[in-house]
Amino acid sequence: MAAAEPTGQWCDDCGRLIVPVVEPDGGHSCPRCGKRLAAFADAAVEPVDEGARTRPPWHFKVLLAGTIGYLIYRVIWFIGWISHHA
Repeated sequence: MAAAEPTGQWCDDCGRLIVPVVEPDGGHSCPRCGKRLAAFADAAVEPVDEGARTRPPWHFKVLLAGTIGYLIYRVIWFIGWISHHA
């Protein structure tokens, strides 16, 4: 199932996706700040490279390192516990 395309435009001044107001001359403007926006047909769309790989965020790497460190600690603790109770 394909994802639905957004029906609005991004307003840089407001920092949000809006549904633009169509003006009498055919242009589009933001209903919140009034800034004139590029028309839908004129909006630059960057092609998406399907084969491109993205890097994981830094906090995922920190979480992964912490999890591995914790598991190593628990293995060492378990070995110590077994040696005292065997």
